[in-house]
Amino acid sequence: MNLKDWIKQNPEKLNTLCEATGKAEATIRSYAFGYRRVPEAVAQVIARHTENAVSVCDAQRKYSERAQKHSAFALVKLTGNKTSKPLAKVRVDQPQSDKCDFVSSVMRLVS
Repeated sequence: MNLKDWIKQNPEKLNTLCEATGKAEATIRSYAFGYRRVPEAVAQVIARHTENAVSVCDAQRKYSERAQKHSAFALVKLTGNKTSKPLAKVRVDQPQSDKCDFVSSVMRLVS
């Protein structure tokens, strides 16, 4: 079971989970939605507190899924330590033709 579902099914236990992990409710929810990576030690506490309803792997899976789904590549201009707005960008979930257009844009810029 993932952490988001466990919280839905056990809203009354969320406060004790926060106390057990030493994390704020907002942090726990960010783990549940995959916005933050769950540290190994925190994932172990979550697994113990949920009596393994949410395993260590389950606790960490949402971040990986979200990261894969929202991965993107961009070409930006560097000026010192500052970056410009992307000159070209593409997300991994876009069609192959968009990815080819991105590569073509990069090739034009570097040649």
